[in-house]
Amino acid sequence: MNQKNKNIALIIGLLLIGFLSYEFSISNTLEVVDNLKELDKTINKNTSQPEEISKINKEEIYLDSIIQAKRLGDVSLQNNLLNVLNKYAENVGYKIISFQKPHLLKDGNTTITTFGFTLEGDYKSIEKILYILENQYIFGEMTHVNFLKEKDYGKKEEYLQCRVLIQHLQ
Repeated sequence: MNQKNKNIALIIGLLLIGFLSYEFSISNTLEVVDNLKELDKTINKNTSQPEEISKINKEEIYLDSIIQAKRLGDVSLQNNLLNVLNKYAENVGYKIISFQKPHLLKDGNTTITTFGFTLEGDYKSIEKILYILENQYIFGEMTHVNFLKEKDYGKKEEYLQCRVLIQHLQ
């Protein structure tokens, strides 16, 4: 064998050794390094949990204070809503025409309670009570407000009715 063939065989041998060493040791080392990084992230996440728990507890205290500030008692939400509507009815100038029993829908762990009621009065008074319900109390989300102008042909009078649906998630 001459010198040229020996050099070619040496280069091929070095390339083969480099490839085999990558396949058996270097690639395994890189996988272990990636697993180590993932474990470090998991450990950091687990060590931050007490901080998150204290943050959630502070948020719970804050939300409880908001509920107290919004003047909601310990009785049922339906009773509170009816009390608020009755409280403002004479001052604001509307009438409660109907107040249906709540509709309950259970979806897994979540319970959706829908309260429906109908008010009668002029537009400004109905708008005022809707504003009060939305901004001063926490009864849920107003999902539907429908104004309907009706005419009583016997009395020859027109009146405005408003159908309201409020959904509360528990």
